[in-house]
Amino acid sequence: MQDLAGAWLLAARKHDAWRINRYLWLCLLFVGGSLGVQYRHYTPAVRSDLVCVFICAVVCVGLRSYCGYRSKAGTTGQWGWAFTCVDIILIAIVVRLTGGLHSDLWLIYFLLLVTETLSDSVKAELLLTCLVGVGYTWAVWPLTAPLSFTTHLFFLFVTGAVARRLHGGAEARARQVSRLREELSLEREKGRVAREIHDGVGREIVNAILGLEVAKRVAEKDPASAGPMIGENIGLLRSAMEDTRQLIFETNPWTLEAGDGAGFCGRLSTYARRFADRTGVQVHVECDTVADQLAPRSQFLMLRIIQEALNNAAKHANASSVVISLALNGSTLTARVADDGVGFDTSNSEASGMGLQSMRDRARDLGGVIRIASEVSSGTTVTLSVPIA
Repeated sequence: MQDLAGAWLLAARKHDAWRINRYLWLCLLFVGGSLGVQYRHYTPAVRSDLVCVFICAVVCVGLRSYCGYRSKAGTTGQWGWAFTCVDIILIAIVVRLTGGLHSDLWLIYFLLLVTETLSDSVKAELLLTCLVGVGYTWAVWPLTAPLSFTTHLFFLFVTGAVARRLHGGAEARARQVSRLREELSLEREKGRVAREIHDGVGREIVNAILGLEVAKRVAEKDPASAGPMIGENIGLLRSAMEDTRQLIFETNPWTLEAGDGAGFCGRLSTYARRFADRTGVQVHVECDTVADQLAPRSQFLMLRIIQEALNNAAKHANASSVVISLALNGSTLTARVADDGVGFDTSNSEASGMGLQSMRDRARDLGGVIRIASEVSSGTTVTLSVPIA
């Protein structure tokens, strides 16, 4: 559960981080335009300093965006405090050059406090607020209007406190949602297993018991006639045993795989071979070993989606062959299951009974996206895209 919760939170954080980066670039563009409008009002020395500071700011935001792109969580990681300190210094210099206490650009500190808190780039938000206060104090020193300075500083600290509280509440809600999603997924799995037992194994066992009771009564009168009846019910019990083994394999496939220490690709190949032997559908697997690096829970959910696609190919599509491919495209792992079956109309409401919603739910739990392409008489392709580090 922790693996799934962590994956879901990382995906959510990366999405938020990219949105925050867009606002940083928008702010930088606005500041550049504002300085350009007032450019003639500054002395040549101040102009030169402002140009240098603006170039440094562009480089800093660019590096921040690049580090966020490379990071699984969308944060700047170990460079977080370095970028933050540089930002505080650059803002302080700009504020000092453009009027100190009378400069409107001191408001950028509010943006810095909020974005750094929400992006998780730095962990000690109180220290961040103190550093911002120190930077602003230097920018407006010496004080010409102590009351204005105190007011500005007070609202900076209040903004930092509110941002910390909102961020903590959002993180707690995200963890709760992740746990609820996991519990819902578990309940769905329990319901599926219960239906399989009731409609399959349970029914076969009940029929076998009833048949054996009849055979017992027949054997008391005519033992020779009871033999075929007993053989028929033994066949039902064998079928129930095979269904039970298949249900166990589908519920927890790793436990029945051959070869201890086998990675995801090896286990997937073993499952595909067993599936082909059981259904007669030819299955070809092309797997990038990067899938072996996924967390166990993520591997399990990915296999579940592939299982559902394979079952649909055999049960509904009447496919004769299926190709499973897993490949790394940049920072995204793409899993594709393509069959040569009869296909279906994806807009048909009856298609929801083929486990498509279950696949979408599991893809969402992975932090990924699933696309299902199919046309009547043209086969079906299920594509799962999962972001990885």
